[in-house]
Amino acid sequence: MGWRGVDGSTVAPLSVINPNLFAVSEPWDVAEDLAVLGRDVNRHDWLIVIPKFTIVAALATTRSTSGRTKLTIANGVGTNNPVGVVADNVARLDQNGPRGDIHNPNVLRHHYIETLYLSAVQDAFGNLVRGDYLAPDTQGRPVKFIERTTHVTAAAATGTSLTVDLAEATINGLPPVDVEVLEVNSGAPSLFASANVGTPAYSTGDECYQVALSSTTNGRQYIVSYTTGHAEAMRVGQVTGIETLTDMASDWIRWVEAATFPGAFQWYAQPRLYTAVSNEVISLDDEGSEVSLTYSNLDPLYPITVEYASDGATYVEQETLSISGIWNNGWHGTYYQVNLRDGTITLDDDYFDTTACTAATLRVSYAYQYPYGLGSLGPTGIPGLTDGRTSGGGAGVQAAYDVSGSAGRLKWEVIC
Repeated sequence: MGWRGVDGSTVAPLSVINPNLFAVSEPWDVAEDLAVLGRDVNRHDWLIVIPKFTIVAALATTRSTSGRTKLTIANGVGTNNPVGVVADNVARLDQNGPRGDIHNPNVLRHHYIETLYLSAVQDAFGNLVRGDYLAPDTQGRPVKFIERTTHVTAAAATGTSLTVDLAEATINGLPPVDVEVLEVNSGAPSLFASANVGTPAYSTGDECYQVALSSTTNGRQYIVSYTTGHAEAMRVGQVTGIETLTDMASDWIRWVEAATFPGAFQWYAQPRLYTAVSNEVISLDDEGSEVSLTYSNLDPLYPITVEYASDGATYVEQETLSISGIWNNGWHGTYYQVNLRDGTITLDDDYFDTTACTAATLRVSYAYQYPYGLGSLGPTGIPGLTDGRTSGGGAGVQAAYDVSGSAGRLKWEVIC
């Protein structure tokens, strides 16, 4: 299923760099309120409810009908404290499908792992840097751990209700806690009734949480104290390395570039640098129906145009070949065939009467590739796989990290 937030993804990168032999060995049940996100590609009777590499928690309940602990997504708030990171998709069995063994996920603890770094997700609570501690966001993805701090603000009521900006609570998804209100009358402040204090809600326009007070008295001051940040129990990991797309692109995947698998055309698996040749003129003679271009190893991704002039001056375009014309290591025109490897053009004698037209000429526009040693210095990678097109990171970005919004990979230690 992969990380939520990567549309259409069914796999996501995770490398266990150094397992330290710490993992939870527990036959889990799955929390009933988790939404179904999809089906496992290998077991269609498994309904995925927690994507692989999500930070998970043991559901805070006092009873279990099966005797097993229920696993749920750690959301960074509340009482469901993180217990680790799941290395596989967590699924419920489809009640309408075939029955099978209960799926018991492996929950990693005290591991050094590597996951996808999505800027919009991982930087939502503040830009991550090496050494930062991590906590789960509302969907169990690692974000910056925010130390808890307490703040106080005051506002005057102008009627029977009052909305107070909690200006220090600016992270949507990390609501303030321990909200208390004091009402200032003529004497010492008194505790305002908790029944008249609403639940803090995030205001997109004001970019902070707000709390609504009811049954206020016009002209009185209301002092609001609140706490922002994560509980210490939410500290789940620490950033030990960040590798950006630029870093990744400088470390090419050599086996992908070389494309040495049997039967592969190297030019197709790896586009390389080329030089364009415009209107190269070739004189025809009566020595045969095959002529040679100046250069060989033609680039099939560049159009090849062949023109013919019976008087040596007035050229008539035969046609421009495209990639769809390739067959048997050559390109076929109506009256000729171009061999891409050796740069020869075989002519149809019935059309190009080279015996009678000794003054006839061809004019060819094409492109040839650099030798591999030079071409490998240019753009590399299979299009759509390792050229970094989707992420914008350029050639060399590995396929698992070449997704929209990717900033590279995040290396972190699971410390819970």
